[in-house]
Amino acid sequence: MKQRTYRILLTPQEEGGFSVSVPTLPGCFTQSETTEEAIKLAKKAISLYVEGLESDGETFQVVTEISDAEAKELLQAKRDFLEGKITARPWEEIKKDLVRTTLF
Repeated sequence: MKQRTYRILLTPQEEGGFSVSVPTLPGCFTQSETTEEAIKLAKKAISLYVEGLESDGETFQVVTEISDAEAKELLQAKRDFLEGKITARPWEEIKKDLVRTTLF
């Protein structure tokens, strides 16, 4: 099995702890109280995500990596949201964006 490297985004939560997302695997999320635990749980979430695809007979497509600038932009958007500077978008609009970014 080929080893892959995935970038994870850890976002501090107002109530404490971190939410963790894997930008290259849409829908792959977890959460944790500490950064150390977040990394451990992210590895487990990635493993389960990929195993799920394989067991369902789905082909694994690597989504294009995001650049450091895009990662910074995502983090700033999350900060702005948490500070109330921007509002949430409707889920239907977000799903359309996900489809556009994951289809080849």
